Amino acid sequence: MNRAILTTWIGAFSLTVVTSIVWHVVLFEQRYVELGVFTRMADPIYAFGWLAWIMEATAITLLYVNSRWADAGIWGALKLSWCVGLYAAASTLFGTAAKVEISDLTGWFLIAGGFTVLHATMLGAWLSFAPKSRPS
Repeated sequence: MNRAILTTWIGAFSLTVVTSIVWHVVLFEQRYVELGVFTRMADPIYAFGWLAWIMEATAITLLYVNSRWADAGIWGALKLSWCVGLYAAASTLFGTAAKVEISDLTGWFLIAGGFTVLHATMLGAWLSFAPKSRPS
């Protein structure tokens, strides 16, 4: 792995950690609890959270540096990130709503969908400014 890819990964990881903590814990933790989605807040499994962040940063970095999206500037980075966000929304947002009884589905889609859009946009912006390098 070269320095540019590592720098891109570190930025994606850091952005994901900060965005997730600020959105899910600082700003909207109580709302998630009210919706019935966060049921482990008294005893979370931190290792799963860290693993999710590592996997997200690794997947988006590898997709980006190994694709032509990296050659398309900010719009390429945003399109890739939004596509990944759509995939995440399909599997988590709607998947969770299908399996968990949520007290307010509209609220769930707004709060979780809001995070997906914000995170994907910020991640795409980071990718467009991150060092450009193909794996060797």
